[in-house]
Amino acid sequence: MNLKNKDFLLRVWLPLVILLAIGVVFAGFVLFLDDYNSRRDLLLQARLVQKAISRVRLNELTGSAADTNLPGYTILKEQLTAIRSASPKCRFIYLIGRNPQGEIFFFVDSEPADSPDYSPPGQVYD
Repeated sequence: MNLKNKDFLLRVWLPLVILLAIGVVFAGFVLFLDDYNSRRDLLLQARLVQKAISRVRLNELTGSAADTNLPGYTILKEQLTAIRSASPKCRFIYLIGRNPQGEIFFFVDSEPADSPDYSPPGQVYD
């Protein structure tokens, strides 16, 4: 390789490669921060909902269709619906549990019973 080619590499390509590497690192950092902030906000929202939910009413639920007849179920459903309405970024809010077989199931969701997205109490989450 002659001196002109080495000089061209050092003056043009090396700065371009360094700039590209800095750009990739910066983009990765920005993505990391965005992910971190999104997770932090979601956790904060989940904690706020947790504070609004009565453990007494939640403990009354069995995770079956019979729950729909309980006054506590109706109150929890109204609370989740109100929270979802106040949170434009949320499409669904629901309380879930795990049955003895290890399956995740719904206790209460925020959807109206006539909605195609409604998940009745006890429905297993696939």
